[in-house]
Amino acid sequence: MSFSKLRNSLRGRLLATFVAVAVVPLTIATAIAVNRSIDALERASGSARAFAASNAANWVDQIIFELAIQLQGVGDNTDLLMAAMGMGDTTATRTVLAAMNERSSLVREFYLYDAQGALIGSSSAEAGAGQVPANAADTPWFRTAVAQNVPTYVGPVERDGQSRLRVRLADAVRARTGENFGVVVADVDWDAISSQVFAHMERDYAGAGVKNVTVYVLDPQGRVVAATRKDRVLNASFAGSQTLAGLARGKAGYTVEKALDHGRSLVSYAPLNNAGREVGGYRGFLGGKAGIVIVQPATFAFAQAKTLQTLLILVSLIGAALAALVAWFTAQRIARPIERVTEAAERLSLGDTERLPDASTHQDEVGRMVNALRSVGLYMRDLAGTCERMARGEAELQIAPRGEHDRLSHGFQQIVEINAAFREEFARLTRAAEEGRLRERGEAERFPGGFADLIRGLNSILDTSLAPVHEARQVLQHLAEGDFTHTMTGQYRGDHAQIQQALNGTIQSLRQMLEQIRNTSRTVAATSEQIRSTSAAMASAAEQTTAQVQAVSAAS
Repeated sequence: MSFSKLRNSLRGRLLATFVAVAVVPLTIATAIAVNRSIDALERASGSARAFAASNAANWVDQIIFELAIQLQGVGDNTDLLMAAMGMGDTTATRTVLAAMNERSSLVREFYLYDAQGALIGSSSAEAGAGQVPANAADTPWFRTAVAQNVPTYVGPVERDGQSRLRVRLADAVRARTGENFGVVVADVDWDAISSQVFAHMERDYAGAGVKNVTVYVLDPQGRVVAATRKDRVLNASFAGSQTLAGLARGKAGYTVEKALDHGRSLVSYAPLNNAGREVGGYRGFLGGKAGIVIVQPATFAFAQAKTLQTLLILVSLIGAALAALVAWFTAQRIARPIERVTEAAERLSLGDTERLPDASTHQDEVGRMVNALRSVGLYMRDLAGTCERMARGEAELQIAPRGEHDRLSHGFQQIVEINAAFREEFARLTRAAEEGRLRERGEAERFPGGFADLIRGLNSILDTSLAPVHEARQVLQHLAEGDFTHTMTGQYRGDHAQIQQALNGTIQSLRQMLEQIRNTSRTVAATSEQIRSTSAAMASAAEQTTAQVQAVSAAS
């Protein structure tokens, strides 16, 4: 069977229906399961990584916070206060700063400025070795730090003259009276801080088998200030992203969006705000508006859902194959008897009532359909037989209706009855014609529709046939009375016209014969008169002859 025939056949439709019924729910279930799996993974992984980002953010913020507290302690150092006031020597200042630098592995160098912004000394051997200006009076960090009763200044992430990343912290050198006499600056090694955090997170993710995870630290404008990919630092930005909007709300969370060149990714984030604490005027790294972001491409983040999707698709295909197999056998079982019924119905539609399907013993719908079609065939066979009997002229016909709604049998019986009445009426008219009662007419009102038309037509035929007969009768009556002046004058056609011509011709011939007879009669009358005269003369002569004979006889 070709594909087009299969598509248009009952087998094909049943097969398509079974497969659709089997595949569509499986497909929907697969889609729902995959979507729910992805949602579950998104919630689980996103929340877990948001928590990890929050821990890392708190860790980074805690480090900066501790450095700020340490710098506040340095600002309260008496030796530095004396140096800032111009009463200490450079060696003592460097010694104090160097000692502080040795206690902190994350600070590259400490600097001390007086109240006018002039550089007094540093923890290194030479002042200015940390790439700071000799006079910082116009710098924002100096102006912020030297102001009265302000928190420790925490600067942005930037590169120093040696292309190293740093964060500059600044705080005032205060007397016990609260007066500021200078500014102490800490040049924090941002590379060391971010490396510690990233190394710890990479170990955790590697141990958990999580792949292709990239960690970023963003400033409030979305610029990348630290990352596990060094090429992104200060060269990439999350500006305009949902991630940055989430960080601006100050709460940890996650989202799924296109992140940089990672494509569609699962992105978790947490703000660097030291869990919302404010100690000693410190409000968080970069004012608490920065954050840590963890990015993993969706291909890897939802790999388990994809595996589940593949498994469910495989199960769907197997289910579809099984459904197709079951559908094929079921369609065969249903279609075969239906095909036989269809063939029988087609033959029946062509009037073949001889080859009917055998009666089915099955009680299902197909069996009932076979038996119903067989009953229809037998019914049509009975009607066909009745029609044949009617065609042979049988009058006594009876058709038993199959039920009160059997309009066909009722209508057919009405035809039989009307046909019988028509035959009776026609026989009556025939007998009347045979008996010479040509004025008898059929009762058309007794019959419906076409039958009434037939009776009216027969009446019209009788009327048409009687008109010339009636006129011929009248003409013949005149002939019987010896009146040869009348002829048929009606407008007739066909045989009636021929009868008219024959009768009129006969009358004309009779007229001519009568005229000849009349003329002959006159001649015969004249001849008869002559014969009578001759006869009289001959009689007189005979009498004379007789007398003479008698005289001769007497004389003799």
